[in-house]
Amino acid sequence: MTELWLRAEEALAEARILLAAGRPNGAISRAYYAAFTAVRVIVMQRTGARPEDLRRHAAVLKMFSEHFIAPGLIDREFGRGLRHLFSDRASADYDGPRLTADDAGKAVDFAERLHLATAPFVAEPSGPTGPVDDPPN
Repeated sequence: MTELWLRAEEALAEARILLAAGRPNGAISRAYYAAFTAVRVIVMQRTGARPEDLRRHAAVLKMFSEHFIAPGLIDREFGRGLRHLFSDRASADYDGPRLTADDAGKAVDFAERLHLATAPFVAEPSGPTGPVDDPPN
């Protein structure tokens, strides 16, 4: 696994801990970063983009849609859900509406499902250095 993928896993574990501790804002923020980072990894591997090319969240979301959602490799639910989680993360991190434990539970659940959906697209470090082939069905 790549270092960045391990960061996604770490953020997901942190989201679970914060959810269990009754910290919905922190759980939502970490769930978003877990999801965003997982998507960033597969976009980089598929397109050959460098990490510095994919720092802007809007660029990553757009490329995820173009390379995974539009061709039907990953269900559209994940594109919509990631955009919704992006909005919730902004509310959690800044002065948005107060989010609840229920909101946080949904965010962590979504991040876990997205993590599972993206995992088949993650190449091992010893694997290909360019774009990744579609996983077998």
